[in-house]
Amino acid sequence: MEVTYLGHAGFCVETNEAVIIMDPWLSPSGAFDSAWFQFPANHHLGGFIDAKLRFTKKAKFIYISHEHKDHFDWRFLSSLTTDDFSFVIPRYRRTYLYDQLRRNRCQSIILCNDADPVQIPGGTLTLFLEDAELDRDSAVLLESDGQSMLNLNDCKVFDRLPEIVADTPIDLFTAQFSGAGWHPVCYDYPQKQYQGISRRKKFSKFEAIARALQVVQPRLYLTSAGPACFLDPDLLDINFEPVNIFPRASELFAYLSRRLKHTPPCWVEPMPGDRFDAATGTALHLAPDRVSDEMFESYVRAYALRMQSLFEARQMPTEPTAVLHTVEQLTQALRDKLAMLTLRDRILIPLYFQLTEAPSRRIRVDFPKQIVTEAAEITEDNYYSLEARTQDVAAVLSGRTSWEDLMLSLRVRLHRNPDIYHTLIHGFLTLDVADMNWFCAKVLDAESHTERIVVEAGERTYSTLRYCPHQHADLSHGWVEQDRYLVCPRHRWRYDLTDGGKCLDFDASIGAIEVD
Repeated sequence: MEVTYLGHAGFCVETNEAVIIMDPWLSPSGAFDSAWFQFPANHHLGGFIDAKLRFTKKAKFIYISHEHKDHFDWRFLSSLTTDDFSFVIPRYRRTYLYDQLRRNRCQSIILCNDADPVQIPGGTLTLFLEDAELDRDSAVLLESDGQSMLNLNDCKVFDRLPEIVADTPIDLFTAQFSGAGWHPVCYDYPQKQYQGISRRKKFSKFEAIARALQVVQPRLYLTSAGPACFLDPDLLDINFEPVNIFPRASELFAYLSRRLKHTPPCWVEPMPGDRFDAATGTALHLAPDRVSDEMFESYVRAYALRMQSLFEARQMPTEPTAVLHTVEQLTQALRDKLAMLTLRDRILIPLYFQLTEAPSRRIRVDFPKQIVTEAAEITEDNYYSLEARTQDVAAVLSGRTSWEDLMLSLRVRLHRNPDIYHTLIHGFLTLDVADMNWFCAKVLDAESHTERIVVEAGERTYSTLRYCPHQHADLSHGWVEQDRYLVCPRHRWRYDLTDGGKCLDFDASIGAIEVD
């Protein structure tokens, strides 16, 4: 099994009888309305993939893990000059990915159920799904030629790793190690608080990777799925912050060397074009263009100069009539969402939505009363607010991008008081109208599971709910920090066992009770 790294989360895997392309993101215009870009640049590998698919006589597959634009690159997939391949995708409740791929020329679309192996020539592909409405992701296990590759992508199924690898020694393992969200990047925190939150989230992610390596014990771990880089002039400074949630691989490796000091190093930061042999875990070819930490800033600034034409239109002022029209459209869109949010009575603080170009025309959402009105100013002490530019909101309202794409673009400004994550507000902001009811049903389903486990912390014993109320991760695979905090293995939510199992920073609890 030969694996070529395509950049970001992309891989080309060639076995004796098949070629499997995984999450190729190569469009030079980036993702999320040109907010994210591949780091390092990998656009030159588009011809490599096209040729690999055109000229091989082996069976050909393209696996797309989920619908985020840094994994599902519709523009690149549409540019392929051959169509005698099959798409392999997860069978999600939401059919968006399938519906989009039906528009693309291909031989077939293979829909995969969770943990259900699919036969391919010479081996199997098994997908592991996370379908929780707020998160829709998949991981893939490829077994062929007596070798295996486990690619988690962004999928945080860390609690399922023991069952996934129970009967399958893993040769190559890859998983996201960098942040990929808008918290705390888009929130108006003081610098010290921002860095503190970022540092905690970064090392929490590193610890998840360290524990995964202990479970999987791969021959080789390849970093992937981040960090991207941000070339929009309004976002460029994010790349050079001293502390944020987008660390370089060298920081991860330093942590792993300390954390797993008795384990021989088995990790590599690949560059686009690197090739590896799964049987030995060694490099077959190293691409000549490599970006070191020392040259990072100069590389990104030169990259941004090459792409600056993409952002010229963003610098143009928006016409006042367009601003007013967008305010009206946004007001109706929020009303439509609110009507479908069946658990709205649980949200006791208002949400304010403001267009940057119309500071005096805030839109106020009163969830329990199901009222969306305009407000000249914020009058409450406790509230949630979001500000975005007219052109970015208009792109969502026209269907060119999605609500989640808007948030992932990092072009919004957010504030919440109290500073506590609220699952329902988060879902209201990021999901489409059609997903509101399903999202609420998922919340209720998670709350219906009452199975409990016993957790040892320090010299005390606690009974807690087994499943995390966030997205139903199995807390029996979590770990205890500082003799009091039970940490969820998927998203690293921390529950204070000494305070009834209340979650730090989030509106949730696992009902911890001390027992003899």
